[in-house]
Amino acid sequence: MIEPSYMRFNLEEQKKGLHIKLINFLLEYNRTSGDSFVEILIKPAGYEDTITVEWIQNDYNDKEYEDHFKPVGADEHIMFEYEFPDNHFEWVESMEEGKERVEEWLKENPGWIKTDYGRWINKEENERLRKEFGLEDPDLEDK
Repeated sequence: MIEPSYMRFNLEEQKKGLHIKLINFLLEYNRTSGDSFVEILIKPAGYEDTITVEWIQNDYNDKEYEDHFKPVGADEHIMFEYEFPDNHFEWVESMEEGKERVEEWLKENPGWIKTDYGRWINKEENERLRKEFGLEDPDLEDK
């Protein structure tokens, strides 16, 4: 999921028309870009007299990963599929919750480390397999 970009505008900034300038810029982008477009959402920011302009950029050619602003009904709930180091998935309510669940999972499942390339490996399992098949530890070869 792509996180939307956003800007908040207080009442003073709104009186200067700054929010309209941003919206017009985003609309002009949509009129002139041939490769991508932005979806725009304007909503109250939760602060008195403040609004938020959010936008998501989508690529016309990338149909698989398009993100959209979609209405959610009162009886609906948004969940995220979060991948764990062992390649299983869990449904969470936010990406932050997913990160917390992975941290808990790592405490319950020791031995998992992330490589410099961003891949998860189980160091203990790798060492066990290396011994089982009589392979040298690549970390010890230069020593």
